[in-house]
Amino acid sequence: MNIAYIHTGKWPSNSPSITFTTYNALGAAEVFDFFYFFIKKNYRGSAEEVFRDNFNQCKPPNLIMCPLKNIFNSNKIYFHRVAGILSGLIKQGKLNALITRNPGFLPFLINLNQKYNIPVFYETHDFFTDDSGRHKKFNRHQKKYQVLEQKFIPNLSGVICLQKPQMNLYKKYYPGQRFVLARTGVHQVSPADFKLRKYLTYIGSLDQHKGVGTVLEAVKMCSRTDLEVLIIGGKHRQEIEHWERKLVNNCLSSRVTVTGWINKNRLSHYLNQTLLGVIPLEDSFFNRYLTSPLKLFDYLSHGIPVIASDLNSLRDIIDENRTGVFFKPGDPENLALEIDRLYSDKEQLITMSNHARARAGELTWKKRSEIIRDFINEF
Repeated sequence: MNIAYIHTGKWPSNSPSITFTTYNALGAAEVFDFFYFFIKKNYRGSAEEVFRDNFNQCKPPNLIMCPLKNIFNSNKIYFHRVAGILSGLIKQGKLNALITRNPGFLPFLINLNQKYNIPVFYETHDFFTDDSGRHKKFNRHQKKYQVLEQKFIPNLSGVICLQKPQMNLYKKYYPGQRFVLARTGVHQVSPADFKLRKYLTYIGSLDQHKGVGTVLEAVKMCSRTDLEVLIIGGKHRQEIEHWERKLVNNCLSSRVTVTGWINKNRLSHYLNQTLLGVIPLEDSFFNRYLTSPLKLFDYLSHGIPVIASDLNSLRDIIDENRTGVFFKPGDPENLALEIDRLYSDKEQLITMSNHARARAGELTWKKRSEIIRDFINEF
């Protein structure tokens, strides 16, 4: 079976979507005969060099990279060019199904389906159909996606969801559509050596709404004075310096290190030294129903127990008191209590670490592609 996967991201980049789609493609190459990966070209040299230098991976020969120039930074031009290439591949009998994660490509997907009777699927990473449950109403760009979802989802072969709460939300609006749950994956499961582990680690954006401030407030409240904290994130030097000043002002600079964005090798190095991972998401519509944070899967794959905001989307993955524990979103005092409790019980952390690694083994990118393959085979 041959699949084409259409993404609008610039490849490579620091975007989480590029991390997701690249490892998804590597997993798909283990399952499908050929996997055509459409992206906007953002590199010189060869794709093989990008896989090696940016992802520390070898590109499989059956993973066919389809890089297109980002002309005028226009998705419309990009979509027309992709659709033309897909049409040619379909005519040659080289494709059995199409998948996109961008709602802007849905009209092209449906057109190809109607023209060639090829199964087409939407891998959704959000929910644009209705904004009534959100704190902020949709902007013009999001309203466009709302119209596209409402118009084209009923005509798709199927929809691929990342989270059970997300899938249940879509089912409410599209009861006649077919859905499959294919969670975010892990590339490999790393061994856990507790002799090396000491850090409380946060991975992700340093934007205030991501909850990094809650982590720092909690660290100030923790009874443990030997707590060492890693903040792995920071888009540029100015942002890192902003948070470093906050650390100095709060007398935390000796206990907290902000690394900035780091490559996969350094990330793995730090995760192998992490005792406990934290996911301090704020309580919002997106975080309740839609988020599938890559950091969670990074933690699990390294056998790291998780302290996470108590939200349905995170409970969908984390088994309470087995792979992690929960705290009240936005409550640093509650987070500090959980940190102190877990750091004082090394045996529980070791047990939870073993459960985390076992859970990660159930969530590989290869197994994700097997789920999608079986779903496609129904059509």
